Amino acid sequence: MKTKLSSSYTIIIITFIILSGLAVFIIRPTATDIMFLYKQKQEKEIELEEAKQKEEDLKKIEDNYEDITNQVTKAFKAMPSEKEVSDLVIQIEALSKESGNILKTIQFVAEEEGKEGEEKEEGSSSFTQTKESEKYSGFYELPIQIKIDTDFYKLLDLLSIIENLSRYTNIVSLNIKANESDNSMEVSISMVCYIKP
Repeated sequence: MKTKLSSSYTIIIITFIILSGLAVFIIRPTATDIMFLYKQKQEKEIELEEAKQKEEDLKKIEDNYEDITNQVTKAFKAMPSEKEVSDLVIQIEALSKESGNILKTIQFVAEEEGKEGEEKEEGSSSFTQTKESEKYSGFYELPIQIKIDTDFYKLLDLLSIIENLSRYTNIVSLNIKANESDNSMEVSISMVCYIKP
């Protein structure tokens, strides 16, 4: 009986040692793999966070680029090139009509020579000369004089429209000659539009 009992203990101990050995050989590599995979997971999470941050930064740059592009476009519309001068004439004619004024003439003044340039009758367009702006380097001034028949409120509308133009325009002088018989006015507006060469 003692031998049976001791042989049972021996079998149990040997089984335990074998199972312990198997556990070490099976569990240890698995634990190592688990630690390796855990470190990889942490590294990938850090990379993912960095990628998300880069994506946000790129989105901000894209938004800034769009804003800057829009601002540059507005700036170039505000200071048209010489090719766009005819568009400027058309725009002035349209603004005059929109505010209910009767446009008599548009004149481009050749200030460098100290004389007036060609007159632009309604329906035609031409311009004489520009001069380099002292105020804004790299741009040229296009002096324009328009004459309109109007009344007080229509004149206010026109001035408001000119003030809100997308093009940079500076009104230099405003001469008003009243016609008391019909409450109308003959107005001469001298202004400067800035253009890029």
